[in-house]
Amino acid sequence: MFKNRTAQLVVQSSYIALSLVAIAAFFGLFERSFNYDGWLLFTNQSNFICIGIMVAELVQTIKKKEDSYVSLNPVLKFAGLVSILFTAIFYYALFAPKKAFIDNFKVGTLLLHAVLPSLYLADWVLFYEKKTVKVTWPLFGLIYPAAYLTFVYLRAACYGFDTSIPNSSNTGLYIYPYALLNIERQGVGKVVVICLLLLVALLAIGYSMYGLDKLIHHLMSKKKTRNEEQ
Repeated sequence: MFKNRTAQLVVQSSYIALSLVAIAAFFGLFERSFNYDGWLLFTNQSNFICIGIMVAELVQTIKKKEDSYVSLNPVLKFAGLVSILFTAIFYYALFAPKKAFIDNFKVGTLLLHAVLPSLYLADWVLFYEKKTVKVTWPLFGLIYPAAYLTFVYLRAACYGFDTSIPNSSNTGLYIYPYALLNIERQGVGKVVVICLLLLVALLAIGYSMYGLDKLIHHLMSKKKTRNEEQ
């Protein structure tokens, strides 16, 4: 799409600046009440991974002298994209409707679920070369979410699946970051189905981005052809 180094610096620097605000919100700077179990949430972990990727991107962009596409490990970038978009869609589909309207506009909530995912997507759409995504890449997008689910249940097993332990803010259970993953409440069979559906949703997002990659390349090719004919 765009090889302009200055534009890349602006978008990537803006992402990092907003990420610092999001991290400050995560540590309770604005509400003065740090949730010690917040690191267990997929939302926060996926955002922190994408922040790390964007930092590496920014360093690469600062070092290069000429205009060019961002080339930092496109498979890793794509896998991060799948997770961060899942975070946004999952939150606004399942959690946001159940919360008070104003709660969805808190600084940390808005940044982690809407602003940063949107900027990450924009960075991928604008600055990565298109028609490079392989049909297998959405499968790589499953690696971290599958590892996260494995971590959740291994950790729960270490605590004997004891649901009597509250989290640090007394807003939920210590061993299950999300009620949907609660084996005691949902039952093993239902949890297995839920986990499989979540992985299918991740695949759907991944292949949607695969399709978007091809669509953008097609539209760019048509525009280039028209310009050459004129």
